[in-house]
Amino acid sequence: MIEFARESYLFCIFAGLIAWLAFLLLAVFVLSLTRKLKINDLIKKRKFIFIAVVGAIVFLPPSILLWRIYSFSSYYLSDSIISRKNIEPVVESDLDLCSRNILQIGYCLNGYALLHNGRYPDPNWWCDLLIAEAVELAGSDDPVITPKDFICPSAVWGDCHYAMNPGCQPQSSGDTVLLFESDAGWNKYGTAELMAFDHHEPNGCHVIFNDGTVEFITPEKAAALKW
Repeated sequence: MIEFARESYLFCIFAGLIAWLAFLLLAVFVLSLTRKLKINDLIKKRKFIFIAVVGAIVFLPPSILLWRIYSFSSYYLSDSIISRKNIEPVVESDLDLCSRNILQIGYCLNGYALLHNGRYPDPNWWCDLLIAEAVELAGSDDPVITPKDFICPSAVWGDCHYAMNPGCQPQSSGDTVLLFESDAGWNKYGTAELMAFDHHEPNGCHVIFNDGTVEFITPEKAAALKW
């Protein structure tokens, strides 16, 4: 709403200025034709200032009024339209939630590397380290990640369903696997042998690569992954 009001205000003021300048030029042109006066003569006789003041009085206040009417009417009209609609809540599937979880963890791993000389956390403690620095990674009082973000919603039990590739560092190529779905285990790390394909239907495993790309990998494509 603030951005909308600011933009509409600037638009109306700009339109008022354009109209004022057009009025000013037209008045000078008409006076120069009808009375055969030059612009220098108008300035000397202070008629130019009079015309400018009149133009400002005529056009600038209506421009501000137009902005008030335009911004408030648009806001309340859009609000009334939204209130009349039957908006269905967006329900994310377990597949979408899992993808979002691994994306968030990947974001935190990169944030950790920025704070620790370009190194990902020690694979032996990577979950603990991310949780411990969740507030610092967020840059605010709200942690950027919580223990529930480590849980795949499709999994039956366990406190973490993602494993880290210990061979991946920020300097690794973008297509290197950074994080992937695995069976339950806190601070779990490894490579392809730990990939879990039975959390979802159809069978597949979420993987986030070093460049931040998330893909749903089927068992047939797992052999081509870069570790």
